[in-house]
Amino acid sequence: MSAETHELRLCTLKRGIIYLRALGAMNKRDHEIVSSEELADFLCLNDATIRRDLSAFGKLGTRGLGYRVGDLRTRLLEVARPSKIVYGTVVGVGRLGAALLGHGGLLRVPGLVIRAAFDVDVQKIGSMVGSVRILDASEMVDIVKRERIAVGIVTVPTEAAQGVVDRLVEGGVSGILNFTATHVAAGPGVAVSNIDISLELESLLLSLREKARDPYRGGNARESGSSI
Repeated sequence: MSAETHELRLCTLKRGIIYLRALGAMNKRDHEIVSSEELADFLCLNDATIRRDLSAFGKLGTRGLGYRVGDLRTRLLEVARPSKIVYGTVVGVGRLGAALLGHGGLLRVPGLVIRAAFDVDVQKIGSMVGSVRILDASEMVDIVKRERIAVGIVTVPTEAAQGVVDRLVEGGVSGILNFTATHVAAGPGVAVSNIDISLELESLLLSLREKARDPYRGGNARESGSSI
């Protein structure tokens, strides 16, 4: 499989999770049929994209009718839910790290079990956040190996991020979720996902400024085109 094909398949799988969540949010569990147009309107996507994505998961729909919700949910659950438990860790238990680890936090993901957290603050080491104990970051490599931790979630200060990632990789993780404001390198065979919250907010504000500057740009373009 080429890198381009792999990336395309990964994007399709990610959208499969979005479609599964959408079915729940649309209260479609008690409905027999959902159309690609309904999903497209709810998610602000192109219905052709949805039909193409869902066709990758098997023959699920009927032309002119739509998708049987029960069959679609079953197939998407097969795709979205991992077949085995994956162990993870959070490195850096500041406000963001503690929020992720706390009861009802964002890390309540099917198939993921957080085995430990790490920090350098001696006042935090040994304490619990939710059901997870904070351990000394100096022991990270050995503990990651021993606990067979596969996913490292990095919420440390930016300047410490690469060093933390290096130690997680040395310990044997195969995936990194990086919440710092710098991109990190993890080497071949390790998947890295960077989430820069500040960058996302700046991008959102930029989009709002552009929309405020010319709120009718899209509508005018369509109207002038239709008059030809």
